[in-house]
Amino acid sequence: MLVFPAILTFALQAATTTAVVQPTPSWLPRVDRFVGEQMQEQKVPGISLAIVKDGSLVVAKGYGESNVEHHVPVTAETICPVRSTTRMAP
Repeated sequence: MLVFPAILTFALQAATTTAVVQPTPSWLPRVDRFVGEQMQEQKVPGISLAIVKDGSLVVAKGYGESNVEHHVPVTAETICPVRSTTRMAP
């Protein structure tokens, strides 16, 4: 599934440290499961996720590791490199 890396590149800037501005949304566990499944399927070691609604930060969270050799966890503040996905579509 090549859509997920494109979504990651657009929506994300790769243990789980959470910075939640509002109360934890009831749908967050479903997002956690989806992200975890996609990370395994796509072999992504870690991502940093931000969800914004109406201009307000709803959730900022890190998943996985930013350095697998040293087991450094990704946090909401981790800056992840973004790569071009324009050539991924067949």
